[in-house]
Amino acid sequence: MASMNLATVMKNMTQEFIADFVPPDDMEDLMTRDDRDLEEILQIPLDDVHASVVFRKVEREMGNFSLMDMEHHNVSDKRAYKKLFRKGATTEELERELPRGAKLLSSMDEMKENLGKASQKKMKTVYTKVKESLRLDVRRTTEVCVDDTMTEDMAPFFTQASEDDLNKLAPDSRGKILKAIGSDQVKSEDEEAQPGEYVEGMTRKKLNSFLNVQLKTKGMDVKSKLSVDDVSEAGPYLFCGMDKAQEEKLSADVVKEFLHVFETCVQLEQSVRQSLAQRAIQAAGGVDGLLEKPSVAKDLGTMLAYADLTELDNLDQAGNTVSPRFNLFCFCHCL
Repeated sequence: MASMNLATVMKNMTQEFIADFVPPDDMEDLMTRDDRDLEEILQIPLDDVHASVVFRKVEREMGNFSLMDMEHHNVSDKRAYKKLFRKGATTEELERELPRGAKLLSSMDEMKENLGKASQKKMKTVYTKVKESLRLDVRRTTEVCVDDTMTEDMAPFFTQASEDDLNKLAPDSRGKILKAIGSDQVKSEDEEAQPGEYVEGMTRKKLNSFLNVQLKTKGMDVKSKLSVDDVSEAGPYLFCGMDKAQEEKLSADVVKEFLHVFETCVQLEQSVRQSLAQRAIQAAGGVDGLLEKPSVAKDLGTMLAYADLTELDNLDQAGNTVSPRFNLFCFCHCL
C-alpha cells in the first residue's frame, strides 16, 4: 500500500466511509514527500479522528503545521489547509491559534464547516472566542446584534452558551440563533448534516433553559396553547427539553406535525414521552386506528413503549374481536 499514493484513492471516498471502515492507523501510509503530496492529502474528507493522525504525521515528517505560519507549506488550497488544522489540532492548539475579534467572526462559515460537529471541548473553545469577540464576557454588555448572515453559522457554537450569555443578545439575534439551534430543517451543503444534530450533546436541563429563553423572547411564554407555527418559529428541537407543563400547552396539531421530532429526543423525561405517545395514539383513533395508520406508528417509534396500554384499551370501540394489546404487540414486532 505504501508504494501507491493512498491520498489519490481516499480523496474519492466519503467522510462517513473513512470514519467507519478505514483504520486511523492506515493514515500513516499516506505519502508526505513534498507539498504536492500534502495538496492531495488536503482533499481527503477526514473526520476528526483520522484528521488528528494525519495532522501529527504531517507535522512530524514535513515540519511546522500552523495557522500562524501557513507559508511554511506551499499549497494553493488554503481553506483545506485550515480545515485540516482545525479538525486535527488539539483543544490547546486551537486555543492558541484561532483568531479573535473581527477576523474570527468573518470566518464563522469555515468554523461551522470544520468544527460544527467537533467534540464538546473544541466547541467550547470556539465559543469562548466567539463570546469574547462579541464582548458577551463584559458584565454590562446588552443588546448585542449578530449579523443575520452569521446566525446560522454561529448556532452550533452557541449550544455552549449560558442563559446569561443568551440574554445579552438583542432579541432578534437571540431568537434567530435559538431557532437555528432547534431547527428541523437542514440548511447546509453538508450531505451528512442531520436535523436536530445541534441539540444532541445538550442536557435536558440546558435545553429546557434554552426553550424557556426562546419562548420568552418570542412572547410565547404567556400563551395557553402553542400552535404548529409557534413551534416552527421557536425551533422544534428545542422542545426536546420541554417539561410536562410545556407539553400540555402543545396543540393536537403540534403533536401530529412534530411527532417524528419528539420521538428522536433523548432528553425528554419519561412522563412527557408517555403523554405524547398517548395523545398521538388517541388522535389516531386508538390502537385499532393506529394499526390502520402505519405512518403514525412509524413516527411514534420507540415512544410506543411508553404508552399506557390499560388506558389505550378504553380508547378502542366496543366489540373488538381481537385484543388491542395483542394487536399492538404484533404491530410493534412486525414493522
